[in-house]
Amino acid sequence: MGNKKINKLQELKLKARDEFNKANEQIDGLETDETEKEDKILSPKQILFVEEYVKNESGRDAAIKAGYAESSAHVQSHRLLQMPHIQSEIRKRYDLLSDKMMIKKIDIVKDLMEYNRKAMDGLISENAGLKALDLLNKMMGFYEAEKIQVESKQISINYVVPENNKD
Repeated sequence: MGNKKINKLQELKLKARDEFNKANEQIDGLETDETEKEDKILSPKQILFVEEYVKNESGRDAAIKAGYAESSAHVQSHRLLQMPHIQSEIRKRYDLLSDKMMIKKIDIVKDLMEYNRKAMDGLISENAGLKALDLLNKMMGFYEAEKIQVESKQISINYVVPENNKD
């Protein structure tokens, strides 16, 4: 009699877990407005995706390891990486990682500037100095396209074409 109750309880737990997982998968597919996306709690699959993405920065591989179908992994990874709450969590993980490694951007900038100075002094190759400058420019965002907002107004220009004077 006791075993029947335990089996029934285990059966109910499994059924509840399955329903919970189905509900989470349905929630993953729903589109919400931007504010809801940012406050949204990550599903277990999404958490696994973020963890794997931070490890190797391959969206496709992260999606596969998180349990998404291999045939649609690239599409799923693209979709996930567009979600603000996923982007936010990835940023948090990178920040934690850099804190654990005790690496700060200012330290990297100083090191890159030192490499550049050494190249200018002839202590290391010119290519190493140029590479350091390239990395520094990327870090500072100098390669990102500038967003220029232009306000256009309609302007009328009237001009008079002089006639050829034949004297």
